[in-house]
Amino acid sequence: MHNGSSLVQRKVDSTQNICDIKGMNDEAENLSRKSEHPNPFTEYWLKNASDVYRKKLLIQRLLMNIGLKEAWPLDVDAIEITDSQIIFHEFKRKTPCPGGCFLIVGKHVTKSLLLNILQSCRNSNMAYGEALFRYVDENLQYQRDETAHCYGLDLSHLTNFEYCNKNNISYVHTIWDSSDYPEKPNIEQLFNESGIPANGVTLISKQLEVSDFIGFIFTAGKNSGSFNKNLRLQAVISGDEFDDTTCIPIPISR
Repeated sequence: MHNGSSLVQRKVDSTQNICDIKGMNDEAENLSRKSEHPNPFTEYWLKNASDVYRKKLLIQRLLMNIGLKEAWPLDVDAIEITDSQIIFHEFKRKTPCPGGCFLIVGKHVTKSLLLNILQSCRNSNMAYGEALFRYVDENLQYQRDETAHCYGLDLSHLTNFEYCNKNNISYVHTIWDSSDYPEKPNIEQLFNESGIPANGVTLISKQLEVSDFIGFIFTAGKNSGSFNKNLRLQAVISGDEFDDTTCIPIPISR
């Protein structure tokens, strides 16, 4: 709730207008009808977690991914509330963009701008590859810097950042840079049987600012975790301003 230039907490009398309870229940029922995975994630990686913890985890993700609809930020990994501020946290495991990025110079990187670029590229009917890159350079006038040190960020998370930036909420992005692991590792390649990262963890973290976004990259749907093969686009964050912290992995007990 807005109070002048800041946000304050307020208990609502009814959640019907801000929470899709039916959608959450429908998705829970849909998940319960699916056949059991041959290597269930929860039985292996959450084997020490109680049923109460697992249920809370499921409800939290249903709320963030479905329940809050599109009027509120979705797929937020954590929300920290202190006496003085609200902080949104986004956690990712990724590596730097291997081919740099297309730079946007002289204007801010926004979701609206990136969607316009994406639509222009889709209208050209060009598939992901060098021909598309030439089209962007020659027709859209965005040059590619193949040496740029940067990380991609999905447009859904850019939406969350823009929401935070508009409402004076801090947005902290923490990345597990997994350059020391296989390019597309299975979870078994990331963690040993005790749940400890196999090759250690290098974390980089930063409270993002508008100036940290420097451009965009393309990803082919099949290579980006997408549910379809459509051309996708990500915002790009400069990696030069992140703080590096080499962490010694410690088992988490409950």
